[in-house]
Amino acid sequence: MHVVNEQYYEDLKNNLVRGTLKVKTQEQAIPSTAVATARPGFVAVPVKIAEELPKEASQEEVALVKPVIDYVAQSKAMLIDSKRWILLGNKITKNVIKLTPFDVSKFRINTLVLSFGKNGKIQYDYESDPTIEFCAGIEFLDIDTDESSWVFDAENNLLTLIIKGGYASLDDFKFKREYKIEQRDDEYVLHKTKEYYFVDLKKQNQVSRKKSD
Repeated sequence: MHVVNEQYYEDLKNNLVRGTLKVKTQEQAIPSTAVATARPGFVAVPVKIAEELPKEASQEEVALVKPVIDYVAQSKAMLIDSKRWILLGNKITKNVIKLTPFDVSKFRINTLVLSFGKNGKIQYDYESDPTIEFCAGIEFLDIDTDESSWVFDAENNLLTLIIKGGYASLDDFKFKREYKIEQRDDEYVLHKTKEYYFVDLKKQNQVSRKKSD
């Protein structure tokens, strides 16, 4: 008997994400090696079929993990290099980052437009509503694109960001974080799940200046 447990469905999900899972159809449900018993309507199914179930799943089992696969497909859509996203707010150091689709009607002063480029590159620029008069004192985020990158783990729907940047300076901070991606209508919300390191470069620079004094 094949015992279905949490690991079984985890393996099933991973095989679906990788595209290596075969789904059994009704025609495939009875293997060619099946041997009919003396009782009409019954077949003897070899034990090895149960062992192969994680690679050859039923329609019902696929239905259980399909929402996860759809979720990953939505996340991948966010990471297409031709897509451009507006960062809602400029505090990228917060634990939750919100991105909304590029639209000229959403421009304000120094609206940061972000895209996830090929080979893990992060690209950005600024757009502004031409009808709004500029004023002094607007805080804006600079990203050091040579020191910043992204990686997506499709099996776990995890986006890892390495960002070096600052506000009107490239020497404020550097962090490496994992985010779960959530889609809300047409917007995306990145929820921080893990932080490998966060370097406050401002404080480091302040300490080094004090030592030099």
